[in-house]
Amino acid sequence: MEDWEAFSEFLSNRKSPRSLSESTADDAIEFLLTLPSDRINKVVGFLSATTFKEIDGNQNQNPFGSPIVRNFLKEEEYGGKKSVDDALGNSVTSSEEVETPPQLKFPEHSITGFEPVLLISCNDNQDSEETYFINYIFNELCLRGFAPLRYDITRSIVNGCPEMLYRSRVCIIIFSMNYASSSECLDGFVATMNYLKANSLLLIPVFFKVSLEDVSGQSCYFEKAFSRLENSVQASQILKWRAAMIKLTSINRYHYMKRHRVMLAKNIFKDVCFLLSSETNGIKHPFEIILSLVNCSQSSTPHIVGLWGMAGIGKTTIARDIFRTQAGKYDVCYFLPDFHIMCQKKGLSHLRDEFFSKIFGEEKVFTDICDTKPSFTRDRLLDKRVLIVLDGVSNARDAEFLLGGFGWFSGGHTIIFTSRNRQVLVQCSVKELYQIPKLSEFESLCLCCYFSTEENWKKSMSSISDLVNYASGIPLALGVLGSSVLSQCVNDEEEHLRRLRQHPPIEIQDAFRRSFNELDDNEKTIILDLACFFRGEDKDHVVNILDGCGFLTDLGIYGLIDESLISLVDNRIDMPNIFQDTGRFVVCQENNEAGKRSRLWDPNDIVDVLTNNSGREEIEGIFLDASDLAFELSPTVFERMYRLRLLKLHCPTSNHCKVCLPQGLNSLPDELRLLHWERYPLRSLPRNFNPKNLVELNMSYSNLTNLWKGTKNLEKLKRIILSHSRQLTKFPRLSKAMNLEHIDLEGCTSLVKVNSSILHHHKLTFLSLKDCSHLRIMPATVHLESLEVLNLSGCSELEHLQDFSPNLKELYLAGTAITEMPASIQDLTRLVTLDLDNCERLQHLPPGISNLKAMLTLKLSGCSNLKSHPTLGALFLRDPECLNKKITMEESVPLKLHSAIQESRDGIEDFLPAFKYPSSNEIPQESRPKVTCDTTLGAKRSSFMDPGELSSLSPMVPAKFRSFPRSLAEISRRRRIRECIEKLQDVIPNMDMQMGFADMLDVAVGYIKNLERQSNILKEKRANCKCLNKERKAI
Repeated sequence: MEDWEAFSEFLSNRKSPRSLSESTADDAIEFLLTLPSDRINKVVGFLSATTFKEIDGNQNQNPFGSPIVRNFLKEEEYGGKKSVDDALGNSVTSSEEVETPPQLKFPEHSITGFEPVLLISCNDNQDSEETYFINYIFNELCLRGFAPLRYDITRSIVNGCPEMLYRSRVCIIIFSMNYASSSECLDGFVATMNYLKANSLLLIPVFFKVSLEDVSGQSCYFEKAFSRLENSVQASQILKWRAAMIKLTSINRYHYMKRHRVMLAKNIFKDVCFLLSSETNGIKHPFEIILSLVNCSQSSTPHIVGLWGMAGIGKTTIARDIFRTQAGKYDVCYFLPDFHIMCQKKGLSHLRDEFFSKIFGEEKVFTDICDTKPSFTRDRLLDKRVLIVLDGVSNARDAEFLLGGFGWFSGGHTIIFTSRNRQVLVQCSVKELYQIPKLSEFESLCLCCYFSTEENWKKSMSSISDLVNYASGIPLALGVLGSSVLSQCVNDEEEHLRRLRQHPPIEIQDAFRRSFNELDDNEKTIILDLACFFRGEDKDHVVNILDGCGFLTDLGIYGLIDESLISLVDNRIDMPNIFQDTGRFVVCQENNEAGKRSRLWDPNDIVDVLTNNSGREEIEGIFLDASDLAFELSPTVFERMYRLRLLKLHCPTSNHCKVCLPQGLNSLPDELRLLHWERYPLRSLPRNFNPKNLVELNMSYSNLTNLWKGTKNLEKLKRIILSHSRQLTKFPRLSKAMNLEHIDLEGCTSLVKVNSSILHHHKLTFLSLKDCSHLRIMPATVHLESLEVLNLSGCSELEHLQDFSPNLKELYLAGTAITEMPASIQDLTRLVTLDLDNCERLQHLPPGISNLKAMLTLKLSGCSNLKSHPTLGALFLRDPECLNKKITMEESVPLKLHSAIQESRDGIEDFLPAFKYPSSNEIPQESRPKVTCDTTLGAKRSSFMDPGELSSLSPMVPAKFRSFPRSLAEISRRRRIRECIEKLQDVIPNMDMQMGFADMLDVAVGYIKNLERQSNILKEKRANCKCLNKERKAI
């Protein structure tokens, strides 16, 4: 009775006191949550066994026996026994009708680090389309930094981390017809709505295949469901169901439409961000991480922490927050914001006097060289706890001068530096270096909410997405742009954002300028080139071009990385949008006239300058996306641009680019390092063009028939790309291009001959003549010792090949007319890939090809006349009927048969039986062959090979087929039976592995039947015992 009294007292202490007879299942659950978890099951067991009639004579139902409480107990049991990973693993669903994306897992640390979001449904994978949609939302939330918790009312199980259920502040409820499938589901829905209300959760309903009118009016399906259930439940219960549905429809959010489900999931995510950010600031600086770095210092050693990050990332804010929270733990505290600016304003000597006055606790201290010796400072602060924060350090020597050196720090001293430059912090003897990360998309959206009402948020959803993408997770940009773009007075947000990109706000300019002004001349030129032209380009490609301009590009790029202005992503140059636009704005500020600026990238400016012939000597680079543009140029268009070093006219999104030169072209600047002109309209380059400085020449899809007459000085040229220049008849004269590394002449269909001048390019690593369909003469490449890739695929008239470069790694000869391979191919010890697909005239492969130990891939698809083939490392066979000879595996090598047959379904049977395996005892474990096949074996033959032989080799030949001939299936079944019998050996007595299969099965079946008989006997004895107990009670 003590538990009943405790529950009664709990009810009386509620805001709206109630009696036992008025209590509900919700009251019962809230009471149970106040108890220790190990007592919950025991208390429910006792309370549910008693009726209210036994306590106060009331006929009402005991809430502790309700299905809702039973579901709650299941949740508690699940939460106690399952891990986070198990919970998520069990939630992965699949469907035969719809390809359902597997659910992602969120990290274990999400219990404290991620925002939980409750996702409620009533599906249990019955509707594959709903399952797909739910999993898509789940994955979207996981990828955006949330910890979604799936709760299915049909199973009453939380898929996720149950401990986080009570931390959730937002709930997404997918409401479908399944909620009316049973009274238990409807009760669960009512309990869910009550829980959401009691805990003030923010609700986002999604009506799945049901209309708002059907749910609010309970018509159609819901009316039929209520009619079906009204005889089994009380009328009051149905009223609760109806009331809960009406309450849900009052929050009209989203309606599911299959064709818009991806966009709907993204809008739901944004709505979650808005609802959460309306309660909190939404921005979680890595405060705890940095705080742990500050607090982990040992008492015997000083702790020096460096915070590093780009301008506007929040270094000062974080440092100030750390100082405010930690200052009370120290005896001496000092915080100096904007150190670099303060040095310029007050001078280092004045700042140093102020610093020592502060830490020594004296009104005014004038320091000299003797006073600032490390030993002097160490002695005076030896027994004191000291916290010093220097924000915005740009020069380590200045910081060292201010502090009187770095050598006096001792145990109990914590020093925090912030800087945009990583190397500055390293020079300051920083022990713990932490890079401030950019805001996540969720945090960015939350920050945007500060500048928008809910009404304006929905109206400006597309602008907000653009703003978040543009700001690149930089708080300063989000704050400045958000307050401007989302203000009530702006009518066209998208146009306003476009203008802000062209003219960045002064706050963003200042942040960029502070970093830009601290760069040296080399770094300044490189950052402007990157911002205007090379963002997203491969770093090595950029280094080649800019090195040719005389810059120290590698050094400059890594300096810019240390300055947090750029980064490398998969070896490609990346920088925040705001930095790119501000860098371009710096160039625009050079002159109001576009023709007098150093760099041009805007199509309107470029077309205006080129068509009006207004380009001047200041121009150093022009990058024009000429897709779908059509205009004419004069022959003197480039005459006054004699400093032009980078020229790129390309058509990345269209084939309809028409930059015409009706009167020809008189000249090109001799300073050009990059000449990239796609669809160049003339037959040759200007006669007086001197390409002595040219590093890369890219004239793909051009009308060139010949580059130039005679030979040119090309000592700096490294790459030449003339691909798909169909009029090109002669191989360009490149004898003086001694540094050439890359030649691409793919698709030059008029090219007939490659002249011998190519033999002089000893640094050449890549040569492609792919699809040069009329090429007949190809000289030997044996002297090109650096050549690694040679592509002659599609040269359908090429019949003879000469010796190859000994260092080749990739050789592509698909579709050529060769009849045999040069014997020297056996000397290509570094060859990894050899492509001979569709070499229909090829009859023989040299025997020595089996000695190519580095070979991983050999393609022989369509080699219909191939008559001999040695032992190979990898075969990619599409037409195995070409292999009419036996393949003897005298040496054990891995063998892969990928897509072995497509045209002929039965060809594989003609191929696989020809294998002659060595004895398994002759092959070491590590060298045993591995045979895999991705195709289906035909059923033409019932005998694959000797079953006994294959069975003995099966452990070392793990063939993976989608279907088997009957003989193989029989072998597989035998193997599984043997494995099962081995497992039963410890359980079943008299089981001897030396027995035959039939005898083993007899023993197993007999043992099982005996167990069944014994089980029946036990059941009878148990029934007799129950009868005796009843008779004794009756007596």
